[in-house]
Amino acid sequence: MKIKSIVVTSLVTLGFVGSSLAAMIPLTNASFEDGPLPAQGGYNGLVPTNWVQIASGNGNLGHQWDDPLLPGMDGNIFAFWQGSATAESGLAQQLTTAITTGEEYQLTLAAYARGANKKFSFDIRTDPSIAGGVSLIGGAKTTGDMTDAFVDYQLSGTATADAAANAAYLVMYRSADPVNGQQRLDNVRLDTIPEPATLGLIGLFGAGILFVRRRLTI
Repeated sequence: MKIKSIVVTSLVTLGFVGSSLAAMIPLTNASFEDGPLPAQGGYNGLVPTNWVQIASGNGNLGHQWDDPLLPGMDGNIFAFWQGSATAESGLAQQLTTAITTGEEYQLTLAAYARGANKKFSFDIRTDPSIAGGVSLIGGAKTTGDMTDAFVDYQLSGTATADAAANAAYLVMYRSADPVNGQQRLDNVRLDTIPEPATLGLIGLFGAGILFVRRRLTI
């Protein structure tokens, strides 16, 4: 009976450990529903609450209210940024979670390209800008070609340096490009991803516990 109790306790512990490995980093106003809101069916040129604008030249951004909802959106509001051959445009947000060397950080967001410019970039930096401060993930990561409908895109990078809470920024942007175009985005998420070796060890441990439990029930 005691051994069975230990097995059950180990399985419960394993569940807690596994669920804690992939952790979501908190972001504020990640789906841009907190505004500042445009009129229903309209748009504005205002910076989303709790975000910092990244722009140069005539790069700009804002919010748009789409009704009915487009597939892949979270709520009626999305943010957009646009630029040109001499303009960059994007958003940054201060991270309240510390960045740890060796951890993998994955950005996920719903987005689509409205126009010919079909790439955007992701970075974690010590400054809310494209080139200021230092990249903490070894430089910006850039998507392949985007589609003309909202789908989820994922970019990831491994931290090459530590940063304390509130000392790093999530940075997302459309680089200056000879091709003009607007990009629309929604439902931004940032997660830490466990290393494959760690997942393998936990899987092996779990398999061993299940094997012992099965033997005890025979």
